[in-house]
Amino acid sequence: MEPQGKREELTVVLERKPGVLVARLVGELTITSCHKLSEAAQGEVGRGGPGLVVDATELKFMDSSGLGALVALMRAAQGAGVQVGFAGFSGAPRRVLEVTHLDMVMKLYPTAGAAEAALASPDGRRSGR
Repeated sequence: MEPQGKREELTVVLERKPGVLVARLVGELTITSCHKLSEAAQGEVGRGGPGLVVDATELKFMDSSGLGALVALMRAAQGAGVQVGFAGFSGAPRRVLEVTHLDMVMKLYPTAGAAEAALASPDGRRSGR
């Protein structure tokens, strides 16, 4: 189901921070835009350090293809030995995670800062459900 009104393109902003790569998602993660996440993160996972934070604070909408892109990114990162934290999911994107029970599998944090701090800690603990 598509959101009403004008569709907002996805922008993926990558930022390297000590020990972590932050991928900030802005807009809508859908079948027509999920390739942008894969392209932006491809080759970058692991180069930013042992942690990857997917910051969805500015993510407005996500469909099943977007969800698939997140799962693929998580698997690729984990395969490279990189811990992944998902931050700032709220509204409709958060509901997609809850309905599919991926909120029980993914390390979710209320903010990107919380995810960065947790992934920088020795145990990369889950926090802030």
